[in-house]
Amino acid sequence: MPSLLLYSVDMKEEIHIGKIIEQYMKDNNISKVELSRRIPCNRVHVYEILASKGLNSQLIQRISEVLSHDFFADISEKMKDV
Repeated sequence: MPSLLLYSVDMKEEIHIGKIIEQYMKDNNISKVELSRRIPCNRVHVYEILASKGLNSQLIQRISEVLSHDFFADISEKMKDV
């Protein structure tokens, strides 16, 4: 399944979902090991997720569920900011 690679409204600024997730984890003291346990997946895959500019919507939904945070709302908000 293709990943969801998002751009801002003016199509100039790319929205990096991995960085959005990583910042949320940092702000909420959630480790990469903890995310890997909750998804579940191996820790290496978590590093790949956080490095990804685009993720498929099912993975974003799963991460949103396990972290109890709506990352789709974050994406929408970033699109409004430009």
